[in-house]
Amino acid sequence: MKLYEQILKNADLGIDAIENVKCAVKDEKLLNVLAEQKKGYVGFKTAVEKELDPNTIKEASPAKMKKMMMKMGTKMNTMFDSSNTNIAEMMIEGTNMGINDIQKEINEMQLVGSEIPQLATDYIQMMQSNVDTLRSFL
Repeated sequence: MKLYEQILKNADLGIDAIENVKCAVKDEKLLNVLAEQKKGYVGFKTAVEKELDPNTIKEASPAKMKKMMMKMGTKMNTMFDSSNTNIAEMMIEGTNMGINDIQKEINEMQLVGSEIPQLATDYIQMMQSNVDTLRSFL
């Protein structure tokens, strides 16, 4: 299912983004928030992987080049400004992109009358909660 593949790719990127940024975080409170958010992404990634066959999982994984570009962008962005505000803004921006990607898939499914899995709704709610939490660091 294309929606599950999108969630898998998105969760994988969320995990990587947190891993890439956490070395620049100096605030224990923000580190704890990011660790909790990572647990959420890992939980959804695991749940979605149970619904997909191994070949689909492999195909749905983000390209290594995309991951490398994200890592380099994060390093450059935090090199000059590793403030909580900058890190929170980066994480919020990435999470909002993820919300938009998943919502597009949901909208397409709704257009053809497909049932939306609760997992997808829960995933969007988790990401929106992540954004709300990160806003306190702006």
